[in-house]
Amino acid sequence: MAAGLQGPLRRIGTIPYYISPTPLDIPPLDLLYGPRGTDTGPCTVIVASSIEEFNTTAIEDLLFGFGQEDDVWSLEFAREIIVSLPHGSEYAQLASGPAYDLGLKSLRASRAPIPNGPYFMVDGQLHKVSRLYPDLNDAFIVSTTQNPDDLTSYQSLEVSAFADEYPTSLTVAVPSRLYFKRSTEKPLAGLRFAMKDNQDLRGIRTGVSSRAFKSTYPPRNETATGVRKLLDAGAVLVGKLRTTQFADTEWATGDWIDYHAPFNPRADGYQGPSGSSAGSGAALATYDWLDFVTGSDSCGSIRSPAAVTGLFSMRSSVGASDMFGVTPWSPTFDTLGIITRDIELYLSIATILYEKLSKPAQIKKPKKLFYPTDFWPVKHPEGQKVFEAFIAKLEKFLGFEKTEVDLVDLWAQTNPLGTKKSLHEYFENTLPYTTAPDILASYQQLTRDHEKKFGTKPYFNPQGQSRFKTAPSVTKEMHEDGHKTRGVFKRWAEEVLLKSDGEGNSESILILPWTSGEPDYRDIYREAPSWVGEGFYFYYISPYAQAPEFILPIGQTKFYSRVTEREEWLPVSIGIIGAKDSDIALVTLIRDLLKESGLPTTTLTGQTAFPVSAPLMMGHTGQDVLGIGIDY
Repeated sequence: MAAGLQGPLRRIGTIPYYISPTPLDIPPLDLLYGPRGTDTGPCTVIVASSIEEFNTTAIEDLLFGFGQEDDVWSLEFAREIIVSLPHGSEYAQLASGPAYDLGLKSLRASRAPIPNGPYFMVDGQLHKVSRLYPDLNDAFIVSTTQNPDDLTSYQSLEVSAFADEYPTSLTVAVPSRLYFKRSTEKPLAGLRFAMKDNQDLRGIRTGVSSRAFKSTYPPRNETATGVRKLLDAGAVLVGKLRTTQFADTEWATGDWIDYHAPFNPRADGYQGPSGSSAGSGAALATYDWLDFVTGSDSCGSIRSPAAVTGLFSMRSSVGASDMFGVTPWSPTFDTLGIITRDIELYLSIATILYEKLSKPAQIKKPKKLFYPTDFWPVKHPEGQKVFEAFIAKLEKFLGFEKTEVDLVDLWAQTNPLGTKKSLHEYFENTLPYTTAPDILASYQQLTRDHEKKFGTKPYFNPQGQSRFKTAPSVTKEMHEDGHKTRGVFKRWAEEVLLKSDGEGNSESILILPWTSGEPDYRDIYREAPSWVGEGFYFYYISPYAQAPEFILPIGQTKFYSRVTEREEWLPVSIGIIGAKDSDIALVTLIRDLLKESGLPTTTLTGQTAFPVSAPLMMGHTGQDVLGIGIDY
């Protein structure tokens, strides 16, 4: 720690900041204006090339822009200014007049290339600063900063800035956006993100919501490949997010034992966050200082949290991203994903994360839109009206109407085996037979390692305890049968439901009702876990087909909350499935649909995903609040 820096926490004005303990490695600053001895306190660096002329108006305009762009910088940093000048420039151009007009305490200069932004000066040395925020909705499991001795490694942030007001909340540090400049090499520079805690980060323990797992294994030596891609593209990591235990199925309250479930900020604040990427959805729906988050999807793990919080996400095609460094649930189904509040940002990140899937030379619209009557219409009338309004927009965009299809009948007529077994009979045990041995192997490995280290068996949440009871009954032959039936579904989907044009586009797409705006309170006690995945449900379609499924928030509906005893709004989200490996084309198509149809391309943080005056916002009476949205 630098001499004179007594602890990394400072309050500048009313805002707490984390001061990097390592000063910038630059030559001493030159004092141009102000008394000597004023060499400790908040300050602002201005890159000389950022302004055409060093005058009062230009500096004021630049500082105003800083305040608009960055939540870390504030006027408290503007009393002392350091100008970063390129070599060969004369200090004489830095007249003291503007410094006097602006009421500066001091004006300094440096020949070193220092980024714009807020800094904290200690004995004349500059330290970068990060603003501190409380994790009010318990979405984070650890907040992180880069290790100053090894920038490829991370360490936990050991600072608590909100203990009095929010004693159970983690403190998260976010660096100034002004430090970063986007480029072709760093297209995500300055974008802040947090990662799901089933993904490895060099220097930090992976926990997968298990205290036993976290204590058994040391900090990771490597960062997950997908996360590494995001970091290499310039994204800024601020922490790791809570997940269900081992990314399995869990309900808030009753199933979350080792750790508390995150809070979904939508509506009354007491709706379930879903899972397993529960922390990912909760964080991005709550905090506007986060730009995106990572998650994963096996059988709904990223799609469901995104749907209930009204965010943009996608289960990618299997194999679209390298899964190294992601704790497996079942490799046959595991995929890496991201969640955003902005579909343009989603597309930008997806092209980096899923670089194995090249963008088609030409984005082509599908020729068929499947509307499976097995799942449509939904029982919630207000939600169905939102869906119908959106589907009408989709039909107009595509230039043709939807094709209603009964998947049970379609299977009977077109299945590639000619089997007489119904759709539900044939795929009744596909998921448990395929996944149970994989899950059991992971649990057994932890049990062995924990016993070796501590001499005791590890604790598992109720879902894990249930797995130990049921998974051993799945034989090798059953496991092979599970893979066989899953392969049959993929073949059927590619031949009948989700055809590819062979160039990265999908010739047909299928739509599914993920959330219709009905409440799902987190304080409901449920029966002990016993279901292991038997049956056939709509959220199995894309995993079995190994195809991409985009979760699109399209509106919201009112309901009367028993918590707040008033009307609240919940998101309505639809799933759109395309052919395997059509991921980039699918996202591009949806982006173009939203733009052409005048529908929102971004969502909000807080209680509502959209302004209540936006299109497709339905009241509990079934009447659109604007008089539009149900008869396009």
